[in-house]
Amino acid sequence: ESVALIASEMEADDRADLFSVLPEAVGEAILERLRKVDPEAAEEVQEIEKWPEASAGHLMTKSYVSIRPRMTVAEAMTAVREHALASAEFIYSAYVLEGQELVGVVSLRDLITTDGGEKIADVMRTNVISIPPTAHQEEAAKRMAKYDLNAMPVVSEKGELLGIITVDDVIDVLVQEQTEDVQKIGGVEPLEVPYFQTGILAFIKKRSPW
Repeated sequence: ESVALIASEMEADDRADLFSVLPEAVGEAILERLRKVDPEAAEEVQEIEKWPEASAGHLMTKSYVSIRPRMTVAEAMTAVREHALASAEFIYSAYVLEGQELVGVVSLRDLITTDGGEKIADVMRTNVISIPPTAHQEEAAKRMAKYDLNAMPVVSEKGELLGIITVDDVIDVLVQEQTEDVQKIGGVEPLEVPYFQTGILAFIKKRSPW
């Protein structure tokens, strides 16, 4: 019960990471408790966990600001403030939706510097860099680095916004991928635990195929 309460306070992507490393029986028991404590958080876990562990879908968070094209900038800023009060996730942009379809994006800077009476449809950028949920996490990291993005939307085949990937998660991916590359250069298969916590037998096992 105490773990479920802690999990309910975590961001969606971090919560999904927690469940991905728990033994299956333990994870199911905590998820059952989480459904009673915070049904929305439990639903987010199941939504993210359905994607492969190394995919963009598993890396995303469901915590983002959604607005409508017909909103004014002032109304959009109200939505941003409400989200900021409800979530610890940093806000980089607001995503413009028609139904669930992503049609544009507005940066926080644009919202702050634009007159409050302007319509979002006149301010938003429609050329949105996104990624499908099935793409590998390394591809997501490379795409964000290429276009210098702080956050990138994850979009379904139908154009629906499923979540966003933020730069802090991408940094974790880059560190992980570079560590694996360095280990391969050294003739060792990637390690599951930190170097100094790995026993000599594990090193022999990892080295033997090479």
